[in-house]
Amino acid sequence: MLKSSNGNSDNKDDDRTYTDVVPSISSKATSLVVAASDKAGMDGIDRDRINRIILRESTGTAYMKRQQRQDERTNERIAKLKRRLVDENFDGLKSQLEQQVDSVVSKLVSMRQAQSTKVVLDMDSFYVSAALLSRKELTDFPVCVSGGTVILTSNYCARKYGVRSAMASWIGDTLVRELSNGKSKLIHLNADFELYNRLSSQVRDIIAEYDPKFRAYSLDEAYFDLSSYINLRRLRKLDHQSASKILMEKHKSEVKNESDDDVHTYVEEESHEDEISIMSFSRDIPSIVHEIRMRVLETTGLTCSAGLAPNFMLAKIASDIRKPNGQYCITDSSNESVMTFIRNQKVRKIPGIGRVTEKILHSFGIVSAHDLFRKRALVQFIFKQQATANFLLRASIGWDDCDESSEDRSYNDGDDIDRKGISRERSFEKRTELSEIRTIMTNIAETLADDMCEKGICARTISLKIKLDTYDVINRSKSLVSGAYIQTSSDMLLLLHDMLSTIFREYQAKFVVRLLGIRCSNLVLDGKYRSQKKISSFFGATDRSKNVDDNQNVSTVLKKSSQVNKVERVDKDVGVDHTFFGGSLKRKGKSSKNDANRNKQPQMSCPICNKSFNAEENDNLNRHLDTCLNSSLVREAVQEESNNSVGFKRKKTKLVDFFAVV
Repeated sequence: MLKSSNGNSDNKDDDRTYTDVVPSISSKATSLVVAASDKAGMDGIDRDRINRIILRESTGTAYMKRQQRQDERTNERIAKLKRRLVDENFDGLKSQLEQQVDSVVSKLVSMRQAQSTKVVLDMDSFYVSAALLSRKELTDFPVCVSGGTVILTSNYCARKYGVRSAMASWIGDTLVRELSNGKSKLIHLNADFELYNRLSSQVRDIIAEYDPKFRAYSLDEAYFDLSSYINLRRLRKLDHQSASKILMEKHKSEVKNESDDDVHTYVEEESHEDEISIMSFSRDIPSIVHEIRMRVLETTGLTCSAGLAPNFMLAKIASDIRKPNGQYCITDSSNESVMTFIRNQKVRKIPGIGRVTEKILHSFGIVSAHDLFRKRALVQFIFKQQATANFLLRASIGWDDCDESSEDRSYNDGDDIDRKGISRERSFEKRTELSEIRTIMTNIAETLADDMCEKGICARTISLKIKLDTYDVINRSKSLVSGAYIQTSSDMLLLLHDMLSTIFREYQAKFVVRLLGIRCSNLVLDGKYRSQKKISSFFGATDRSKNVDDNQNVSTVLKKSSQVNKVERVDKDVGVDHTFFGGSLKRKGKSSKNDANRNKQPQMSCPICNKSFNAEENDNLNRHLDTCLNSSLVREAVQEESNNSVGFKRKKTKLVDFFAVV
């Protein structure tokens, strides 16, 4: 039987503690409002009093009404789960579930990495700290950076009053005023993303010297691995400049899909010695993390905090412990050390657990990671989705997927990459005009496309997120056929404008937007595909119209067909607004702004037989496409692809490769 980290058997845990959990004012608030939970720098605050103010000020708002509706659904879900425990006789299944889970745990523990080289570096209250570089007289006052009516971040002085990101601006004002008895006032500064991007770029340049493959999912945070750098510095006795140069050259060669014989031989032939090297110099790794932090401070004038651990999940948690301007290092990567660290962490501290999952776990008496492990059989039973149950099990023992190998899975040589997706979103004052919303969406798409080009990734799925003024969130996604991908803003907009138009028609007068977001997922590396055509290559258009009615119908280009069952469909269809035909057919990168000034009569061509249609003949084109897509030409092409793939690994293809385009 597995033992908990304190050596005691798990046999005595009582899973019946879930029956009567009385919510406190704080638990009620955190289940409704993200801003009611703690962030770094909030130790010792009067959380109950703060949350009473948050609930009082939020009552009756559109946001709170939506949150209450969601919370009611969560309560109903919890009630069903508790009934299921009785109906399906969990007590009788518990022993069997524990045995199954324990076998998985034993395997995971045996795969745990033998060294701590993963680092998460997190800038301290980045936006507001950057703003205070030129406003040092405000350093000792409660200050925040606001984006319209929402606080983007606050300094540590403001956090003592409970002011944090994702909080409504007027609630932040009220907290400071009431908790200071009117002696202080929250100071609001405007966001300056040009400044943030410049400072973030400086930080990333420093980190790239230690790990060119670092990952940055936001402007103020970076994930990187010091293992290769340590090997070069300690095993090969190289100085920092020489080690960085080798790492950068290797990274560039990998991006170009070339080989670097010198580095490749070093990694393959001396991998065992590498591991010994890292373990031998484990005491030096915290000093390297400190060195990086000091370089960031010297270069930018901003402080940052860091966490060092055997995997990124633990490093992320550790990076928050000694904020601001500190670091926490789990240098002992043994199972006992990791379990000791993780067992006392609140479940909300685990990356990936939000307020809904936290509430469900709390309702069953699961508050800490230790509880999560102690009641592992119960967790496996109540979460039907195996992915969620497995994630929670792994989190309870401080295990992350990058423990599977000596390098993070995102550092593999294959085409598929590990990160779930890449996204950009923007909040703004309420918008009702579709033309304005399209403009904002285009700007976001261009920014996201730049990010993807910079990281060398493409996507098979794109999602549009819209938050209305009622705080209702609308999500739409489209997935391309297997092998097709998108990367440029023009390709994204072919799909996004169709989704936006559809949503606009559904909501009409209720379509008042306050946030837009675009997410690309099902990612692949783009190195092998640069010479191939993008999705826009389907459409043989000669031009695009200069002025288009925002409410016009959108052309449906690929209809769902049961006869062409080898091709994956884009939801129910792939829609393309004829406004965006033409222009970018042979270009890479962003679509030219001069395209909108062209005023020739737009033409569209069938991607299968190349027959031309006027841009206004949407119905005719749709009927024609139905015929072509059901023809033997497509079925034969699909069958040929299937036959060619037997017996060897087929080269990935684009959507255009399924069709005979003249």
